[in-house]
Amino acid sequence: MGNLDSLRDLPIEIIIWRDGEPPYKDEIRTSQMKRRLDELVTYFGRELSFSQGTFLMMGTSLMPPNDFTLHSGDEVEIVVGELTLENEVA
Repeated sequence: MGNLDSLRDLPIEIIIWRDGEPPYKDEIRTSQMKRRLDELVTYFGRELSFSQGTFLMMGTSLMPPNDFTLHSGDEVEIVVGELTLENEVA
């Protein structure tokens, strides 16, 4: 499982960019998650083995309000610690 101590309190941020402005931006920390990372990893590997490694993907707990809609051309940026994921909405 490895050492997950360094992941216990990482910031997770989502920014949605539209025309150079962020109509939605929010942040949470991994320490605020309902389940600890070591608990999630334990359950994830309980029934399956991953000899080549794997990624455990989960929701960020950050969601725009129900009336918010992504538009074509919006940029969605998710930052977890030093990792940044960016995708353009088609």
